Amino acid sequence: MRTLLWVVAIAGLAVGLTLAAARNSGYVLLTLPPYRIEISLNLLLVLLIVGFAAAYVLARIVAAALRLPRQ
Repeated sequence: MRTLLWVVAIAGLAVGLTLAAARNSGYVLLTLPPYRIEISLNLLLVLLIVGFAAAYVLARIVAAALRLPRQ
């Protein structure tokens, strides 16, 4: 029963985020002369979340590798 509630809650969160992202028409402008990058705000948020998750996993792997000699 608890698993079913988690699945329903996650599905509801996914639907809510999708509806909110569909209404968002914002853009982010990154400038570093002579380059100029314009991306959507939704893509920036996804890239930030994925980047944070990748950095976290990499940090955990490095920490586990450094602990290997002590084990």
